[in-house]
Amino acid sequence: MKPLLIFVFSLILISCGDDDNNNEPIDQLPPLTNTGENTFGCLIDGRAFTPRGGGLGGPSRGASYQYLSNSDWPNPIWVFQVFGDKNNTNEAVSINLGLLSFEDLTIGNYQLNIRENNGTGGGGIYIDVAGVYDTTEEYNGLITITHYDYDNRIISGTFEFEVEVNGEVVKITDGRFDMDF
Repeated sequence: MKPLLIFVFSLILISCGDDDNNNEPIDQLPPLTNTGENTFGCLIDGRAFTPRGGGLGGPSRGASYQYLSNSDWPNPIWVFQVFGDKNNTNEAVSINLGLLSFEDLTIGNYQLNIRENNGTGGGGIYIDVAGVYDTTEEYNGLITITHYDYDNRIISGTFEFEVEVNGEVVKITDGRFDMDF
């Protein structure tokens, strides 16, 4: 009987390991890196959002920097975009920056609060099954480019923003990305 009690007690001690950190939403996000790991994640109202994979449903995360023109804009602009989506939850997060020249994208902070009539400015977008919600002057945010290496096509940074969804504020916090583009 004594060996059985020792065995049961040992099992109880082993099962009480200290792995509670993995249950915290912030710990489920990818680490902050700047080596082109192709990671994207954030907290949506405190819940971890980490797109992975892609497959037949298309890319689940990505970054691009491209030259665009629109008949409503007086001049073409450069648009930087980083995004992540989860097809299984019908949710997506996207950050867009419209810049007048290629050289305007640098390491630093960019406000996510308004898009000008000429296509420039910055915005954060949250998408769920019910709709698409943009940042505004009232509900806004910030993206910080922490690493930008055009030659190796790597961009990394952090972001946070708020949007209004049916009278409620949705908070996108602790966002991070490290992408090839």
